Amino acid sequence: MEILIRLDNKGFVDHKIRKLNVSVHALSSETALNTNQDTGALQFDKILLKDTDIVPEKLAFFFVRPGVHQIVSHVVPIEGNVSLISIRARFDYDRKGYYPHTSRHIFATVSDNGPCAVPRVLKTFPFSGMVETPDS
Repeated sequence: MEILIRLDNKGFVDHKIRKLNVSVHALSSETALNTNQDTGALQFDKILLKDTDIVPEKLAFFFVRPGVHQIVSHVVPIEGNVSLISIRARFDYDRKGYYPHTSRHIFATVSDNGPCAVPRVLKTFPFSGMVETPDS
């Protein structure tokens, strides 16, 4: 599965994204649905990608120029018996302190019936991290 993350810089200065964390959780087709007792949220039983910074160490950061949208791609393998996928993304950038941006989305999958069944995600990841600079 390819995750595409779009970072939009609607401000007037370059921004350096030093951390871009992604996690991917899945729900198996044969697993009973369980919810968190406190929040009622659906619990995902498999971790496909633990919370991971996908900015390569040798690059140190991704930069986004003013007025530009930057697409960052990351590929994660998924198994054939997955019915739902939850993707969480977070990035941090410096602007007189720490400013995190987060997004989460749930996807249904469909797979071919066969020994090499590969799930296909039915939607694209809508995360659009806005990198903005205030006028003041």
